[in-house]
Amino acid sequence: IERAAGPDFDGCWTTLECRGGELPPLEGFTARLVTGSSSSVLDDEPWMRPLMVALRAAVEREQPVLGLCF
Repeated sequence: IERAAGPDFDGCWTTLECRGGELPPLEGFTARLVTGSSSSVLDDEPWMRPLMVALRAAVEREQPVLGLCF
């Protein structure tokens, strides 16, 4: 995704691993881009609910959220 944005993108990227342990704080970001997972949307992995809550909070604050696949 960073490569596709190209050299003209003047923002910065932060990659967070949300599948293991505690969810990192998501405050302080301008937007959120969520990419695919090796888990199924039907799985009930421990990291899914905290991430869902954090992403819903971002949407409620009218911050951009883009989810690609699951």
